[in-house]
Amino acid sequence: MLNVLYKYKPWNDYTKRILTDGELYFPSIGQLNDPFEGSIPYIFDNSELTTENIFQYMYKLARKNYPDWSEEQIYTYVSEEQKKGWLFNEEHIEQQNKETQKEVERLFGVFSLTTRSNNFLMWSHYTNSHTGICIGFDMDKIFYAVKGTLGKVKYQKELPIKHLEDKVEEFIERLLFTKANIWEYEDEYRLIKINASRSSIKVPLDSITEITLGCKISIEAKNEIISIVKEHIPSCKIYEASLSKTKFELDINGIKPEA
Repeated sequence: MLNVLYKYKPWNDYTKRILTDGELYFPSIGQLNDPFEGSIPYIFDNSELTTENIFQYMYKLARKNYPDWSEEQIYTYVSEEQKKGWLFNEEHIEQQNKETQKEVERLFGVFSLTTRSNNFLMWSHYTNSHTGICIGFDMDKIFYAVKGTLGKVKYQKELPIKHLEDKVEEFIERLLFTKANIWEYEDEYRLIKINASRSSIKVPLDSITEITLGCKISIEAKNEIISIVKEHIPSCKIYEASLSKTKFELDINGIKPEA
């Protein structure tokens, strides 16, 4: 696990509560800014969709769902269901997609983080054009407090494939941790928490290890943040981003809390 991961935020009342109360908000997948989030359809590997494979797949499902049935009952049920051709029925697959999306939206909260505090595009896109802050978290403490699933997002051009042998939880995890490669600049890690959709979870304030101020942050916001840190998180380091004088990038330098 990486020791420190970062969260870019505009400076507002919610961000202030992170620093004063350790309150982290876990949005649902549908609240995120990529329209594919929570809407990735089932796409099967056609090479797997043989008559034998489909029978075995449906047999295992039936055996799991109806453990009290006899072998004859299972066999008859699977044979009849296979004739209906559900895996080739677009309306059926579309309905399955909708049900899966609804459940993912209802159950899973997603807390997004990244690996660097000087990612220029992240500052531009998530801190109200460099006027917000970037918060560094001790991930051992965050993980212990939240007890979710932490993983690195995988970026790719094609939508993820659902294999017949996939367990439901394995495919759901693939949906939650796969994004289009146009988002690769975010270098995102996700902390996923089940039964935490659209909810807040409190973490220890000392899990906040550093704060970087945006290069266009207002003097008023800067002074307010320094004051909050001194009062609530005295161990937290404070940095400030500035435009490099030699390259198209940000320099990050420490500042004294007395400033």
